[in-house]
Amino acid sequence: MAKFTIKQILTSNKNWWRFFENNEARIRLAILICVIKLLSCKNTVRGYHEYRCSNPACSHVKHVPHTCKCKACSSCGKKATEIWIKKQTQLLPNTSWQHITFTMPSQLWDFFWYNRWLLNKMGLIAANCVKSIGKKKKVILGIFIAIHTFGRDLKRNVHVHLSVTTGGITEDLTQWKNIFFHQETLMRTWRYQIIQLFRKVQSQLVIPPGIQKQLHHAFTFNQFLDLLYKKTLDRSLQQTLYRS
Repeated sequence: MAKFTIKQILTSNKNWWRFFENNEARIRLAILICVIKLLSCKNTVRGYHEYRCSNPACSHVKHVPHTCKCKACSSCGKKATEIWIKKQTQLLPNTSWQHITFTMPSQLWDFFWYNRWLLNKMGLIAANCVKSIGKKKKVILGIFIAIHTFGRDLKRNVHVHLSVTTGGITEDLTQWKNIFFHQETLMRTWRYQIIQLFRKVQSQLVIPPGIQKQLHHAFTFNQFLDLLYKKTLDRSLQQTLYRS
């Protein structure tokens, strides 16, 4: 099966232009800048390096156009990812890790589109969930996180991927203690902290239209959050183990 780059998909049959015409008001500036970079990747409009033969008698000239360095680009993004992974592998401790995926009710996903500043707070909450357990055990953990706003099906699905060492250095820096993070404990903490975040910042929130329609004097925003807190979140947390 033939493989197509993202640039080819966007330019084929004027796909990007038709999408832009129909959705211009909904597309964020950051997305526009990203796509413009991607579409100009390896085009001389971005500039180029010129190479000439050292032999004065040779008139051959080769132009190598600059790449876009955009994370959405099939080639540039892949290279940047490989470089990042290599760099992090050199920094991270050589030990076993526990990978944890923190998810939340779908009713909250759109809030992050209308209030993008919430994304950083969500990552901090996930990190603090495991750090609080490490603090009780009096150990310093190794943690890194990645915030995802889409699922594998490319639909909106805001969640956090967190990797944490299955142990940590004691606070006096003399010992290594093993730790395993149990799903039930983390799930309760995560669910409580996320709901509390929305309670604390509700006066600053832009409420998505779909949620706004549900709210009225007999069903307030706090009652909406109460329902989500009581909801059984069977998939609010997933875990795997691996070794760096």
